[in-house]
Amino acid sequence: MTRFTRVTRVIAHLKKQFHDVPSIHMAYIAAILVRAGHEVRWTRADLLDGDVALVLSSLVDYRNETAWADRMRARGVRVGFIGIAASKTPELFQDHCDFILNGEPEGGILDLAAATSPMGSW
Repeated sequence: MTRFTRVTRVIAHLKKQFHDVPSIHMAYIAAILVRAGHEVRWTRADLLDGDVALVLSSLVDYRNETAWADRMRARGVRVGFIGIAASKTPELFQDHCDFILNGEPEGGILDLAAATSPMGSW
């Protein structure tokens, strides 16, 4: 038995193709970091070089998010999760990251932005 009918499968595909809006939370965090003089790059899947990677957590896609985080950490990048999924279910994420920002991430991001070294005192 299939979970989706043909109609819902087509609608889900079209939505994924045409309604792929980046997170406003990540844009806000990027603005804070850029204002503090940090270089910010955005990716949905590519592995990038850098000091710190921030991942917006979700329950729907946490397996892919944690696998990506593991690959980034293997490259020497420190990884942190933000978002309600990581805040409420840290057990899904804690073995795949260096830190989790609980609740609203702005305070932690301001601390990270002001740090003189990646991760400051975290």
